[in-house]
Amino acid sequence: MARSVGGEGDSYDDAAAESMNSFYKKGLIDFYGGWKGVMDVTIATMEWVAWYNSERLRS
Repeated sequence: MARSVGGEGDSYDDAAAESMNSFYKKGLIDFYGGWKGVMDVTIATMEWVAWYNSERLRS
């Protein structure tokens, strides 16, 4: 994930983190649900990050 426009700790930096967290939750955690344990979420998160960094469509 590229650094936001703002500097560390300012509102722009927080907005980018909040946006990414929301995208992650909607796209993975809420969409699939039914997790059996922490390891399931950990593995799914690693797969999601790999997809996000290399395969997703970018505008």
